[in-house]
Formats: sequence, structure tokens, C-alpha cells
Amino acid sequence: MLNSCPKLILIVSLLSVPIQAFAKAGDPNPMEIVISDGPLAGSYQAAPSETICLHVKGKQYSATYKDFNAHDPKKLSEAGINVQNPDDPGAKNGEVRITFGDPDKSPVNYDVNIVADNLGPLTVMKSSDKVLLAFKGKTKDGIGVTVTARCANVEEF
Repeated sequence: MLNSCPKLILIVSLLSVPIQAFAKAGDPNPMEIVISDGPLAGSYQAAPSETICLHVKGKQYSATYKDFNAHDPKKLSEAGINVQNPDDPGAKNGEVRITFGDPDKSPVNYDVNIVADNLGPLTVMKSSDKVLLAFKGKTKDGIGVTVTARCANVEEF
């Protein structure tokens, strides 16, 4: 289902750039992922130092994580939340993608295209020092997914 989340995949692909090129010392970006059903049910913490938050003014907010050493099929290897209309009033559009295992060896993907697939709320909350991106809903297969990213270091484009 690679084509279901093209913008998020583009953002996740930016992770091929060394994380240190984006991160500022002392500004972590923690991301928590909760899978409520199925064999991968559990709570997962993406390393804050390996999570990038991006803002394209007037277009999107995104938080992405990638573990280049995730070879265990039950290990979180990628996660991303993308909000395509962060400044518009009302419901937000976007996508969530969560991957477990080695991306080159039959990984397990949870993809949600928000508004088209899901009525779960996608939230953007801004304060003076951080941005919260959050989603709680279900995949097409009924798997409960919650993603919360607290972005203290946001790269502006």
C-alpha cells in the first residue's frame, strides 16, 4: 500500500538525511505510538533524538521517525504523522504510517488516510514552545492506532 501515503513517504524518506543535521541540542521530539489490537499491540516510544518535526508554512506539519537498524519483525522501524491542512479550521486531513520490522523484508504496515479512511480526529495544537500532533482512530482493518508527537524542535520550510 505504498501509494496510499505518498506525502508521508516523502517525509519519511527525508530521514535518509542524518538526523543530527536537523536536531538542535536540548530540543527533543518525543513520539508515542499505541497499537491497541493484534499481535503487535502495545505502546512504543520513538527515540526523541531520531524524530524530526517539519512545518511547511500554510501546507503541512509532520513528525517522522526511522530506526535504520530495526531488523526484528516486532520492532518499530518507522512512524509518521502528517497533517496536510494545519491552519484550516475544522477537521484536519492527513495520514499516519507505522511500520514494524525490516522495511526490506515483509514489514507490517499500519496506514491510515485521515478523513478518507477514518473519522478519528487528527489534532494540531500549537503553543509558544512546541507543537502537538495527535491521532486516535482505526485502520481499515479495525486496528486501533494512537500517535502522539510533541515537537519542540520544528524545522521550518
